[in-house]
Formats: sequence, structure tokens, C-alpha cells
Amino acid sequence: MTAPDALRFIHSARSDPRLAEQIRALGAEVRVADLVRLGAEAGFHFTEEELRAAHGRDWVMRWLRYDAPPAPERAEP
Repeated sequence: MTAPDALRFIHSARSDPRLAEQIRALGAEVRVADLVRLGAEAGFHFTEEELRAAHGRDWVMRWLRYDAPPAPERAEP
């Protein structure tokens, strides 16, 4: 069980249409345990805690990339 597998599962859910459809088929009331089971069926091995942590990291990285305000310009010394 590895946290990197959980992050790979999240990325695959975005890039693999078949996996994305399987997740959508779980419905609006999907549980984390359902995602862990689906991940295992797709060859990813992680725990519920690892998936939650990976989701948090993924969300922050996407926020930094797309929504964060630009960094202030640095003055030349």
C-alpha cells in the first residue's frame, strides 16, 4: 500500500475515460472505501487514509497551478 499509488489513481481518474466512467457509475453517494476497492481492481494499492492525503496534495498542487495569485516580482539586487 502506497501513497504514490493513490496519487497515480487520482491522475488516472482524470486521464483514463474508462476509469472516470467507473467512478461516475458509483453515484453521488460514493464512499472512500468504494474508491479504494475500484483502485485495487485497476491495479492501484492504497488505503483510505492514503487516498485522502493524496487528494489533499493533488488539490493544493492544482490550486497553486491554476488559482494562486502570481508571485510578486523580485527586485534585482
